[in-house]
This record gives sequence, structure tokens and C-alpha cells, in this order.
Amino acid sequence: MIYFYSNTFNDNSNGDKIRFVVVDSLNKRGIDAKNLIVKPYQKRKIPNKYINNCVFYQKKFKFSDEDIVIYPEDPPGNILKVANVIRYLLNVPYFYRGNNLLFNDTEYFISFSKVLNSVFPQMYVIVDEVSKFEKIRNTVKNNRRIALYFGKINEYEVTNQILKIKEFLKKKDVEIHIITRKRPKNRDVVLEILASCDLLVSFDPLSNLNYEATLLRTPVYIIEDVYGLKRDFNLPLYGFFYSLRDLDKAKVDVEKAWETYRNYIINQDEIINGVMQEAINHFKKIKEDIFYKEEILERNKEIVNRSQCDANLWEKKKYRSINYYFNLPKDTKKIIKSITNKVVVH
Repeated sequence: MIYFYSNTFNDNSNGDKIRFVVVDSLNKRGIDAKNLIVKPYQKRKIPNKYINNCVFYQKKFKFSDEDIVIYPEDPPGNILKVANVIRYLLNVPYFYRGNNLLFNDTEYFISFSKVLNSVFPQMYVIVDEVSKFEKIRNTVKNNRRIALYFGKINEYEVTNQILKIKEFLKKKDVEIHIITRKRPKNRDVVLEILASCDLLVSFDPLSNLNYEATLLRTPVYIIEDVYGLKRDFNLPLYGFFYSLRDLDKAKVDVEKAWETYRNYIINQDEIINGVMQEAINHFKKIKEDIFYKEEILERNKEIVNRSQCDANLWEKKKYRSINYYFNLPKDTKKIIKSITNKVVVH
């Protein structure tokens, strides 16, 4: 059995949702898998299509020697003490904590995207919400409406970043809509805002909200490409741009995002199945081939050492989550108010 370590289902968190998508996909392909809900006290309503794939963790829960647990990057070490661990990097492991994680000697690493790690097997997963987007993606654009998204930001640079676009926004006499990690609370409202906006300016380069905006025909200006999205990603990011000079081109290119999204979903189950079959083979090989096991031990030691170096670099950047508008630095809010008196804080 494969268990995916999960908090609960959260419609506002792509990282939470794709855990359910992966488990559902594996079961479709005949691989027994469950979402292991480790925090039932945070229980939100799990959609009916996923509920039968869920089990709730209790202290008496027993794992067999053949069971595999998929951890995302955030739990430190092998906290469930299982024999076989897959580490699925959904974000930079040291992004929030600023220190390295403890890895199992024989863990199998998978990366959500190339910008997180281009060496590990890639399992980029998209939630199929075609019907939801189709209802609103042709919303008439308000060419003066701009959304600013403050998700995980660089708190030392955010004020300088907003200064970079101050004059550009003032010239357009814009109506600014502020989106943060937890506001608006209702995701449908967030999507409606994005669909009506002429532009999204994102201070969080890796948020899935950016990609969703392009599916709604709204180009996205990435204020700081700290991950290197421009260099390489797992699929074309039509509508993303990194210099205000490229806005007009992005407005044309964003129309291609929808077809790319639809085509990727068609092939996604095959991608997930292929990566997971390789992971299953890895654990078989660990038990049967001593030379392979020693090779993996050395590789994982190198990963741990590298993560400590990278953790020190990310600690200096001071990224943190902005859940609400009032969490922003005072200087940043002051500049936003100086741009226009039409600021809508959700």
C-alpha cells in the first residue's frame, strides 16, 4: 500500500489538493493507495470523489515492511517510522524553516517541478478543474483592474518591488485588488477577480495562483523570478512575463495556456504511474542489490549536505507567508495607497 501523508483537503491550497489527485490517479491504474490524513482535527469536507481513498491516522496505526509513505518536503525526517519513504518536493524544503530536513538513508526523491530540482524524477501534477474555469474564463476584462498577489514574499525586498511598478500603475489609473494567502477566503471569488483583471502582478513566483490566472486569460507579471521560471519549467508558461516591456506579448501568448493545460491533463495519469512504478522498483532494488543500496546512501548524504548549504542561502532571503493585508510592511501599504485611491482589500 502507498500512503500519501496529507493534512486534509483544502480547496485554497494546490499542495494539499494534488496529494488527493495523485492517490486517485494511482488507484485508477491499479496501484493501491490512500491519503493518510494525519490531522483529523483540522478536518474540512473532503470531496466525495476522494473520500473512499482516505484513512485517518491514529497512534495504533501499523505499517508493513512493504508499505510506502510519500512525504512532502515539510515533515522533518521519517516521523511515521516506515521502512520505505518517497520524498515528494512540492516546494524548496528549507523555504519556510530556513534549515535542512532529516532524510532517510534510502529515500526516493521526486520533484514537483524542474525549478525545485531538475535532477530528480519529475511529477508535475495539475488539478483537473476544466469545468470550473470554462464557466468564467471568458469574463469581460476590465482594462483598469489589476490584482496584486502577496503569497510567500521576500519581506526585505517587497517595498522596493512595489516601487518598481508604481509609475506604471499610476499611469493606468488602476483599480487595485489585493489578494493574499487567506483572502479572499472563498476560492471562487479569487478566480472571479482574476478572470476580470487585465493583469496579475505576483510577488510569489511559484504560486499556482499565477498559473490559474493564465487559464483565465490574465497575464502574470512575476516581480522577482527567484526560481528561474523563465529558464525552464515542466510545461510552457504562456502569459508569464518578467519585464513590463513584454506585457503586450504576454497578452497574446496567454491565449495558448488553455490548450496546454487541457493536453497535459490528458497525459497526466500516465506520467504519475510511470514515476511511481520507478519508485516501487527502487525499494525492491534496495533489498536485492547491495551495490545499489550503497550508491543511494552516498547520493542521499550528498543531498543532505547540499540542502544545508541551500538552507543558509534561503535563510538570508527571509521569505514568509502573507496571510492578510495587514501582515504587509507599513511602507509597502503606504506606496500602494499612493498609487490610487481605488484599492480593494479582500
